[in-house]
Amino acid sequence: MKKYISILLLTLFIVPSVALASWWNPFSWFHNWNFLKKNQEIQILETLPGEIEKKLDDASASTQTQNIIDLQTEESKIPTNTNTSVQVEAKPIKPVVVASDTLPPSEINKYDSFVTCLKNKGAVFYGASWCSHCNTQKLLFGASKDLLPYTECSVPDSREQAKACKDNGIMAYPTWKFADGSRLVGEASFEELAQKTSCRLP
Repeated sequence: MKKYISILLLTLFIVPSVALASWWNPFSWFHNWNFLKKNQEIQILETLPGEIEKKLDDASASTQTQNIIDLQTEESKIPTNTNTSVQVEAKPIKPVVVASDTLPPSEINKYDSFVTCLKNKGAVFYGASWCSHCNTQKLLFGASKDLLPYTECSVPDSREQAKACKDNGIMAYPTWKFADGSRLVGEASFEELAQKTSCRLP
């Protein structure tokens, strides 16, 4: 009887210990196998790129959103007044017109007596319509220029010289010829004309 009891006690204490031992436990047989670890590593490597890509997309979207917010903030600081216009006051230019009818009588006929004297003394003014110095000489006499003893030497639509100018040997313009046969070539002053004709200065 004692023998059976001893066997039963041994069975109760030893068998569970053996069954639960790590080297005898069938659940621990595959715990340290390498192929399981490799499968887990492969799973981790396959998961990582997707997670990294998702994080990068989230970061890019967040950056773009922040840039848009910053841009809107900067635009809100810029004043937008579309009704503002620059008005430039145009001041009319008043032309200075000196007309003979606006001058006093003393100014209109200021050179008439002088020009008449030149004509009476035999002075002749030779010129051409295209000659700028001739036009300047005429303007010197103001409104009395139409009374000048003027002879036109140019011929319309021709390079020829008028007969009166050819006969008197006129070679340059303007040329003043006097009764004594002397001449003044170029623009002549009132003093020079008065000296040549003994006319009284205006």
